[in-house]
Amino acid sequence: MSTRLPLGIVTLSVDWRAGDSRTNHATPDAGRWLLDRLSTHKIDATWGLEGLEESALATAHRLSAAGQDIALMDKGAPAGSLLGQADFARRIRQQIAAMKTSGVMATTLVLPAPPTAEQCDVASRHGLLAVRHASEHARRWQPKAMRFGLWSFPTAITLPRATRWWPGGGGSRAVRRDIDTVIASRAIAPVAIDLTQLARRGGLARGVVERVLQHLARRRDEGRLEVLTVNAAAMRLASLHQGRPSRSILRPAA
Repeated sequence: MSTRLPLGIVTLSVDWRAGDSRTNHATPDAGRWLLDRLSTHKIDATWGLEGLEESALATAHRLSAAGQDIALMDKGAPAGSLLGQADFARRIRQQIAAMKTSGVMATTLVLPAPPTAEQCDVASRHGLLAVRHASEHARRWQPKAMRFGLWSFPTAITLPRATRWWPGGGGSRAVRRDIDTVIASRAIAPVAIDLTQLARRGGLARGVVERVLQHLARRRDEGRLEVLTVNAAAMRLASLHQGRPSRSILRPAA
């Protein structure tokens, strides 16, 4: 038996990788632009950051001070590899400690693949509530409860998109249709913005992201949609959860 939400929910995330600022000097500018647009539309996002560099910690502090949510990005570890899992646990422990020293509390983990049981254990021991990761299936991206009270959020939509006609940035119309489908089905769609691609693709990509943000803000202001951080969505789902740890409590979007 599934539970319907009173409104559809879009969770918004931003992925900012450690080496981006060194290899692409436009990435920090894209980050500032995006933070300004989020502020204009009164939208909070979950910003995924990786590494222990001073610049990454300073960025996490600025974003947190601006009311944004902070996530740890990590490459994960191969399933069944004891050494890989130990390295993963060490990296997460070090990043959590470094962020706490900087006055930042991380709430979410971003991985390239669905988390293993060992990774769920590590995340929960450090007080993380959610894991966002790539979806294994193109249309199966409803969150579900994992081990230890952790929530899994497969990424539904990644921005900016590229189309045959607009390689620099396109697809905003399709994304807006997907959002309206989420509204109609009262589902959840995790949306992620790749800051590296946003910086590389320039004005066309910014236009796509801006149109999607406008659509999110419009539907929210109409009372038809909630736009939440991943952490806020996980807390919402936890309050609705009825003790079925390995199944989604949501009806999938049509």
